[in-house]
Amino acid sequence: MTTVSTLPRIYHTILRALPIRSPARARHPLHNFIRNIILEPNTTKRDVQIKQVEVLASFLKHQKEYVRLLERYNPSLAGALDGEELARRTARRVGLQVPEAWKVGNK
Repeated sequence: MTTVSTLPRIYHTILRALPIRSPARARHPLHNFIRNIILEPNTTKRDVQIKQVEVLASFLKHQKEYVRLLERYNPSLAGALDGEELARRTARRVGLQVPEAWKVGNK
């Protein structure tokens, strides 16, 4: 059984993993779901719900790390690079430089 003292820790872990939103926008649906679980009075399903929230916190933490590593080691898969930047980096990796694109009006 999860103690009451670990609930705030789990809650803050999930808040750190969720995307940051401006105060004017509505809360993330996961934020509302977790807040309801933590604030509702004791129910028979509480232990199961808290375990689900712990698993969710772990998943979000590891998903964030996965995206960070994907962007670092394979930016083309993460969608972080456009075609020109990907070509430039690929050419640089094999020791070449991509010439500047020809522009209309240049002589």
